[in-house]
Amino acid sequence: MKNILLIIVFQFVFIPAFSQGKKDLKKHSISTETVHATIIKDGKEFTYKDTYTVYNKEGYVIEEINYREDGTIREKINNTYDAQMNKTEEIIFNGKENTTKKTTFTYNNNNEKITETEYDENGNPEKKTEMIYDKKGFKTQKKT
Repeated sequence: MKNILLIIVFQFVFIPAFSQGKKDLKKHSISTETVHATIIKDGKEFTYKDTYTVYNKEGYVIEEINYREDGTIREKINNTYDAQMNKTEEIIFNGKENTTKKTTFTYNNNNEKITETEYDENGNPEKKTEMIYDKKGFKTQKKT
């Protein structure tokens, strides 16, 4: 029990201190990150790859793979960005590389998100949200 508590405390106290911001990722040319998790299973420590993340040269996530304890892929997320580094598309795949969800984003000339459209696994639109801004750039309406 003491070991489990120690691992939990370590994960919530120390791991955030080591996480990299976009500026640090870009400054140090970090392009990938692998996170391993350690759990206690049947009284023994067990370490496995938890996530693998790929960054573009600006430090934005372009791919994230989440793993199960047995090493198989649980979920894969691919992101696409425009020249201003606005996320334009997010595609979520299951462990068998089948699309489970796709979301597209559009922006106005001030790089403010104006639409967000979610699609199901067959590519059919499920939900569209529109954002309206005033002249000062404050969001005044959000319509679904």
